[in-house]
Amino acid sequence: MKKILLILLNILVFLNIYSYQIEKSFPVSKENFDDSILTNEMFEFKAFKNQGYIVLEYDEFKNAEIYINGIKLKTDDLKGKGTKKIDISKATKNDKNIFQISNLEGKVNVKIPYPVVTENKKEKSYNEETIKFLDEFIKAEVKAGLPSAQIAVIKDGNLELLSSYGYVNNYNQDGTELKDKVKVTNNTVYDLASNTKMYATNYAIMKLVSEKKLNLDDYVDKIYPEFKGNNKEKVQVSDLLKHQGGFPPDPQYFNDKYDKDDGIPNGKNDLYAIGKEKVKDAIMKTPLAYEPKTSTKYSDVDYMLLGLIVEKVSSQDLDTYLKENFYDKLNLKRTTFNPLQNGISKNETAATELNGNTRDNTIDFINARKYTVQGEVHDEKAYYSMKGVSGHAGLFSNAYEVAKLAQVIINEGGYDNVKFFDKTTLDNFIKPKDINASYGLGWRRQGDFIYRWAFSGLASRETVGHTGWTGTLTVIEPSQNLVIVLLTNAKNSRVIDPVKKPNDFYGNHYYTTNYGVISSIIIDAFSNKNDKKETNLRMNSALEDMIKGKYNLIKTDSDYKNSADIRDTVELINLLNRRTGKLTPEYIQMKEDLEKISSEK
Repeated sequence: MKKILLILLNILVFLNIYSYQIEKSFPVSKENFDDSILTNEMFEFKAFKNQGYIVLEYDEFKNAEIYINGIKLKTDDLKGKGTKKIDISKATKNDKNIFQISNLEGKVNVKIPYPVVTENKKEKSYNEETIKFLDEFIKAEVKAGLPSAQIAVIKDGNLELLSSYGYVNNYNQDGTELKDKVKVTNNTVYDLASNTKMYATNYAIMKLVSEKKLNLDDYVDKIYPEFKGNNKEKVQVSDLLKHQGGFPPDPQYFNDKYDKDDGIPNGKNDLYAIGKEKVKDAIMKTPLAYEPKTSTKYSDVDYMLLGLIVEKVSSQDLDTYLKENFYDKLNLKRTTFNPLQNGISKNETAATELNGNTRDNTIDFINARKYTVQGEVHDEKAYYSMKGVSGHAGLFSNAYEVAKLAQVIINEGGYDNVKFFDKTTLDNFIKPKDINASYGLGWRRQGDFIYRWAFSGLASRETVGHTGWTGTLTVIEPSQNLVIVLLTNAKNSRVIDPVKKPNDFYGNHYYTTNYGVISSIIIDAFSNKNDKKETNLRMNSALEDMIKGKYNLIKTDSDYKNSADIRDTVELINLLNRRTGKLTPEYIQMKEDLEKISSEK
């Protein structure tokens, strides 16, 4: 009996392994029949050029004419009952494709998977000269002190670009340069910071909503009855996703000395909490800073609570739920919380802050790290309070695997034969919220080009993505089937003025770590296919603008008169010299001025 039950269980598991983009049976049932006739025979699906297959499960089969985008598939060998997988890669095109079945004699169940990421190195759709400029540009910034960068770009389902620059750790704790530095590779993993919110918590919430296990309209106190008082009964799950739940931005549960958000001005942090259960209790007690739904104020607490909601609804730890339901299904080997505990070595991770969480020894709290952070999440609430696994921060990955995760959005909810969430759920999450078009449900949106500083002014209004405090960016441009992932460890540098501006790291003073330049160059590379000479002239003009712009800022704004901005501008002038063969007197003078300013500091 036990053996029979085990066999039945295995069959059930097998039957639920695959969930396709499209699954339709023909002839259509009486309930679904439409007297327009053709609407019963044709449907649209998402695919990309040079990839794809369909699965036909047939019974009592005698004949059928099946077309993909008007190209007839070979079905002569289909008779009676069976299952057949048919390659459709020679018929597919980018984005929307059309399936048609006519003259059917018999029964057919059609299954079409989601697209996958291919790696066709022969067919690149970008302007090679523009990408060459991008490569030279980032290398120049690395020479100027940019800690590191990793880039992955997927266009129309194909991995178009994957490159790495710089070193996993660049400096000793006193800011002097390390002698034996380890180069970043495409396998190096980065602390994603707030991109965790999207590719961990948001994905989990979207799946639970799609499966009807969670309702966005539910009030939080339905899930956690202890969440009450101070207008908390007005907070719905959707409010947390929209960052309009009333929470303060950063209550610093980890900091015993912080006394600003607990509502009790007594010189200590009455919300101090270490460990998941204590943090949950602290969140329940955290006073709201404003009335829910009346404003948009980005808060990590929203996503800390959402992570706990995922655990409550799924009855699994957040990291376990994500590994089993997303990362394993996508065959992601380098995407994890707490990488040092999950088979990834220290030198395979990009380091962040040089002196723990102390901002070069100017900030202190109980148990504060004072060593260089590498292989551990930088975020204080995630590390100290949540032991590395939180809904707002803690995920590590590399650019390729993050891009693969982001491709799920381009694919409208799935990957190959795995559906993570339906398109209706996806559309609801990425549409603009009423009072701020730059926010969806969790997702940051281009909106009215509010997010162009990161996504680029070339990205459409429907572009979504996120940024991360450590120096990470994801851009998902559905109208172009484009995914851009830029990972940096900008915080792997000294703080310019720890007392006056403790969050102003030298590593944040490069064009690469300010995102918009890189995303603009990449989008341009897929949009403009000018000839080599014209492209180089145009890129040189853009380089000149960036040099002049930063030079003027250095001359007029004290915030830019630092070694990072100065070195960066000098190296970009050197790049201009290499590209043009000769500097004009204007740039020679600029370089001399910058070297003089540097010597005076």
